[in-house]
Amino acid sequence: MSHHPTPQSPRRPRSGRPPSVGMMWSLTLAAATIIGAPLCFLVWGLFQVWGNDEVVSSESIGAFIQMSPFANWSGSVVIQTDQGFLPLHKAVAIQTGTPLILELRTTGRRYVCDRGRALCVETSKEGFSREAAGGRP
Repeated sequence: MSHHPTPQSPRRPRSGRPPSVGMMWSLTLAAATIIGAPLCFLVWGLFQVWGNDEVVSSESIGAFIQMSPFANWSGSVVIQTDQGFLPLHKAVAIQTGTPLILELRTTGRRYVCDRGRALCVETSKEGFSREAAGGRP
């Protein structure tokens, strides 16, 4: 009796699907993560900037006198009003004598605005103190 090897059928993966489907699933998941994560951060950032930024309090800080560069060279400026000084995040054009208000927003940010709110600029986080706010918190 001669023994002839019997042909065996090729083995299939245990999952029952070809390996290329698993590879495509992995690539799809990776692409969704690469695109989705930055998109989530973008939406979160936009919400922080424009969403839920209502005025909590508002107080007069006097009439604008002048603007000077901030000492730390960060691009920030300091404005002087007839009631004190405030550091701003960036320079803006303000006419001398314009009455200004300081607003506190729900996000915790502070803004200097004219009374009609046509102009609003965020205060600088650097150098913000009781002295800079004219003794105000």
